[in-house]
Amino acid sequence: MRKLTMLAALAATTAISTPALAGDPEDNWQVKLLGTGVLVDGKISNVELDPLDLTPGGQTDINNNVIPTVAIEYYATKNISVETICCLTQHHATGRGALAGARLVDHIMILPATVTVKYHVDAGPVKPYIGAGPTVFFFIDEKPGADAAALGVDE
Repeated sequence: MRKLTMLAALAATTAISTPALAGDPEDNWQVKLLGTGVLVDGKISNVELDPLDLTPGGQTDINNNVIPTVAIEYYATKNISVETICCLTQHHATGRGALAGARLVDHIMILPATVTVKYHVDAGPVKPYIGAGPTVFFFIDEKPGADAAALGVDE
């Protein structure tokens, strides 16, 4: 049910996020306001050090975030462009399973830095495109939750 809710929220954001555009007179640059969803898995897949044997059967629950995003797109030609987006999302992590109720991380800021190269097809009034590019997630300003801090976690 939770995944269905996340997908519905992402679909709604995508459906209603008609880009607000600003451009230069030569139409080489566009600045757009979009929506970005950072939907975090948060599953513990590998534990390197657990001297207190706290993690068997434990998992985490991290909130998802959908936020406004600024996109800047440069048209190198009529059909080829490069777009980058910028936004910061905030998340919190709590425990599930054996870690149920534990406040693990009170504050995580994530910067999903994305660059996309696009090929635009001229189809009259509709301008579809195909694009690809990397996304790198930078984790900024992580603060341990009260329960993690009580165990000596400071970063």
